Amino acid sequence: MRQLLPFGPGSLLTAEADGFAVGANAGITWRITPSHRLALTCRTPFDLKFSGDMETANIPFPGVSPKSDVETTFKFPTIVALGYGVYLTDTLCVEANVEWLQFSRFKTMAIDAGANNPLAGALGLANIPQNWDDTWTFGLGADWRFAPDWTLRAGYLYLQSPIPNRTFAPLALDVDQSIVSIGLGYQSGPHTVDVAYTLGLFTTRRVSANQNPLYRQATYDFEGHLAALTYTYAF
Repeated sequence: MRQLLPFGPGSLLTAEADGFAVGANAGITWRITPSHRLALTCRTPFDLKFSGDMETANIPFPGVSPKSDVETTFKFPTIVALGYGVYLTDTLCVEANVEWLQFSRFKTMAIDAGANNPLAGALGLANIPQNWDDTWTFGLGADWRFAPDWTLRAGYLYLQSPIPNRTFAPLALDVDQSIVSIGLGYQSGPHTVDVAYTLGLFTTRRVSANQNPLYRQATYDFEGHLAALTYTYAF
């Protein structure tokens, strides 16, 4: 996290942290007919605790420390998904899925900045209300094996943002978005190579009623691009 602060030219706060957590996944698939399948999956919620260091520069605040410890926890959601797939032909498969994500678990971002707790409190970072919303995800995809060793893939995904306008912040640039992807796969024996490209189409977000005066009357507009190349060896 890197954030400019309103204390004057060059005032800066930087934080770097790492964390780990343990969760579980479960799923079941029902083969309705040889060409129709219905699948249900569930991922348990977990709390990811981050710990690291915070550094400050050019901040004229009483008692500010140039470096301190920092800790916080992010509550990841329960995710329940339902998918349905059908083979229209021996080489063409189409599927649809829907997910429910329990982001309402994330109500407050509590940051312990150690020696810099007074600064975090003055900036409104010590206990930040989040009050995220539960969301839904909808997707469509298709696989076409157009040649013995080649598969063409395409998909569309719609993601709702869980962040309400009141608690939105540039640290988590999240808006409702559509994701379009296309990929090509080649398989020969145990060797598989896949290439894919994904375009994120983000809606423009205008924020007016926000708990932080710094983020009021703001407009956010961006897009995302992702290219991937993977190699798999099966044994």
